[in-house]
Amino acid sequence: MTLLEEAKAKLQRIIAQEGLAGTEPLTVTARQLTPQEAIGDVPGDEWALLRGKEGLLQATFRGAVGQAFTSQPGPFKGTLNEVLALPLTSPFTRAVFVATLNAVLRALGRVEGTVHCRNEEPPQCGQRLAQAVRAEFGPVRLGIIGYQPGIVAGCVAVFGAERVRVTDLQLENIGQQKFGVEIWDGARETERLLRESQVVLATGTTLINGTLDSLREEARRTGVPVLFYGTTIAGVAHLCGLRRLCYYAR
Repeated sequence: MTLLEEAKAKLQRIIAQEGLAGTEPLTVTARQLTPQEAIGDVPGDEWALLRGKEGLLQATFRGAVGQAFTSQPGPFKGTLNEVLALPLTSPFTRAVFVATLNAVLRALGRVEGTVHCRNEEPPQCGQRLAQAVRAEFGPVRLGIIGYQPGIVAGCVAVFGAERVRVTDLQLENIGQQKFGVEIWDGARETERLLRESQVVLATGTTLINGTLDSLREEARRTGVPVLFYGTTIAGVAHLCGLRRLCYYAR
């Protein structure tokens, strides 16, 4: 069973326990946010949202909001049962499900921080995250899965570029120097990153692009602790016991 399938089964039990699967007409509406809506006036132009490489899909359930990053954003409107019936086989359907999961758990008061931070907060989050990792683990070699400029900049400032490894799936980033760190190919060099790191920070978007399960398996094999960051993984982290760091999400 994949992690998303595990989360789906747990969500279905919660829905039944809360009586949400009855005759009440429940509707989930999902749409892609504009970059301004998603992250506001964030400093710099390195962000995938600003370059059109990702979209932030937002689901609303009973007035509560949940979000998920995806390379295939788009609109969706349907009932909760229709969301649960979606095959989790594409970045779009996985994003609809994950955003809905976040919105439902937020509506039920089971999770917080399901809405992305904005403006000056993303780089500030990177600094706080790096400081928290150093306070807990010391001056470790740190791997980062998913190039997010605020996270990488904060970690380089705290640990030094020589102690930071980064992988990404965006072709235009691979091989480039970002904040003094070469970006490795996430499709080929994640195992190397885990082998050379003592702690790993992974974007919650691994849920959507289908790489999370193989990452967790490799991390178990190597014994490297993996911490997740971001709003996308809020609900799944809560349901499946993953450690999530996210300091300015709403």
